Amino acid sequence: MKKIKDLEIIDLDSELEEGTSQTEEKTENKKKKAATPEPEEEERPDLMDILTGKLGHIIFILIILIFVGLIVYKVWNWGTTVKSEYDPNNISDEYEIEVLDNFVPLINETDIVGVDDGKTTIVAFGNAPFSDDRDSEDNLARLIEEKTGATVINCAIPDTYLAFEGSSVESPESVMDIFNLYWLTTIACFDSDILYYYTEEQIESFPAEAVEVVEQLKTIDWETVDVITIMYDGSDYLDGREVYDIEHQTDIHTTYGNLCASIELFQQCYPYIRIIVMSPTYAFGIDDDGEYISSDIKIYNEHPLSTYAGMMERGAYLHYVTYLDHIYGTVHEDNATQYLIDNIHLNLDGRHAVAERFKFALEYFN
Repeated sequence: MKKIKDLEIIDLDSELEEGTSQTEEKTENKKKKAATPEPEEEERPDLMDILTGKLGHIIFILIILIFVGLIVYKVWNWGTTVKSEYDPNNISDEYEIEVLDNFVPLINETDIVGVDDGKTTIVAFGNAPFSDDRDSEDNLARLIEEKTGATVINCAIPDTYLAFEGSSVESPESVMDIFNLYWLTTIACFDSDILYYYTEEQIESFPAEAVEVVEQLKTIDWETVDVITIMYDGSDYLDGREVYDIEHQTDIHTTYGNLCASIELFQQCYPYIRIIVMSPTYAFGIDDDGEYISSDIKIYNEHPLSTYAGMMERGAYLHYVTYLDHIYGTVHEDNATQYLIDNIHLNLDGRHAVAERFKFALEYFN
């Protein structure tokens, strides 16, 4: 009979409990490992981030420096800088303002033509620039003749204005007021006689130059005239005359309206004559103490002198005629003391400067 080996009794419950305990221990260890963060690697700074940050600071500082520099420059160079002498062939960056010249050729769309007599004839209207020293060789009209070879018929009258004051030619505000541009234009176009309304005694009290101009206008052969030029100084500004009436564009009681009405009349009667409108040269205002002051500061009737000139430029532009800008291109605030004998009248150098500029405009299309 075989002997059966002793059997080893296995406690399954104990084994199961021990296995479960080990499993739970492993699970707990995994949880602890998951809960414990792994040490992060130290991030290295990005080179682009460093450069971008520094570049931003540099750009910001440069912007501030440029802004401060511009302010210092403007304060240091306060005012308008232009060349003291005009050279049409050498316009450079020294100009900080725009010269408002507008050169327009004669546009003749009618069958009415003048007579080509082989020479250039100019009729000049205005006041002091042309009328000062009328009989002198240094008169502006004579200087233009000398520089251009043209014949200049001088119809300028001293102490007159562009704008008319008064209700009609029979009732002006002052004696000289009847010799405004528009009434002189009616003589040139229609051979009218503005002196008709006055007695012999009144006419004798008029300035001799004014009466001579009226008679001279009646004798001009307008078929041989090539150019009409118009130049009034800053007298309208100093007298506080009206610049424009927005509802009446050709109101002769304003400088703008009188100029426009006169141009239109000339163009209707003599479409074959080129018209050159010249702005006033610079003129100083006068303060309460009698001292000269900038005409951009001193206001007599709502507007500075520059507005008077600006409206003349507009009138010339809208009527397709040449505009020659003296107030910025010839005698301006920075050089006025070199070219004026007082606050408004041109000296000899001033007349030469105006004559040179007129020559340039006259011969621009040659």
